[in-house]
Amino acid sequence: MVSCPWIGGVASRHPRPSSKEPPLSAHAPWSPPPKPLRLATNEVHIWRFPLTPPPLDAAEILSPAELERAARFRFERDQHQYVTGHVNLRRILARYLPQSAAAIAFRTEAKGKPYVEGTQVRFNMADSDGLGLVGIALNREIGVDLERVRDNVEHHDIAQQFFTAREQSELSAHEGAARRDAFFHVWAQKEAYLKARGDGLTVPLKDFSVSCDVGVAGVLERHDEDGESHRWEMLALAVAPDYAAAVCVEGSGWSLRAFDFGEANP
Repeated sequence: MVSCPWIGGVASRHPRPSSKEPPLSAHAPWSPPPKPLRLATNEVHIWRFPLTPPPLDAAEILSPAELERAARFRFERDQHQYVTGHVNLRRILARYLPQSAAAIAFRTEAKGKPYVEGTQVRFNMADSDGLGLVGIALNREIGVDLERVRDNVEHHDIAQQFFTAREQSELSAHEGAARRDAFFHVWAQKEAYLKARGDGLTVPLKDFSVSCDVGVAGVLERHDEDGESHRWEMLALAVAPDYAAAVCVEGSGWSLRAFDFGEANP
């Protein structure tokens, strides 16, 4: 039996997202989910949630493999973030699937992207420093990424190593906090694109360029594969102050609905 050291009334060290909403970037305001909840083929649903301490029934919801992975985290904070994120992922998916949260069986593609067998529901999850996101789509591949904007990152060195010449040039036009914000905006888009494709880092980050303008997203150019960028659409997400986020979805003609998931909307 896997031990569950995170179960109990431990006070959270995770900051809750600020209640102050930033300007939204081309998507509807965050709202409680409707009842009943329906997912159309031309819709993408994004859920956000605070990574509060894990619920007391976490060990009953997660699989043995998830519990074992959680137990391997060295720091309690990381255990909490993983457990709460995966419990919420299961509970969100259970709204779209005929299974309970605990009954959902995840499978993994060759390059590591998880999926649920026997359904057209596609999903992806991201978390960063106390906040989580889950993206849901129907018969469309999807990737989401979330990054806490912070100052203790060597933006210039990382950009030189992983960003295209075009992106580096656009970043250099910014200064100070604007350059920092643009860096994380680019990074979130790149991660969302790779997660949507399910390729991981087998596609070098320098093989494609994205927008450096904060609040504007899009796969602008693939340098190794003609036409691939037209297969995907990207959207910047206004999630919370001091966070950068993006969703990348296969195909076109979809609209986004943004929901809050938490204690008030379990």
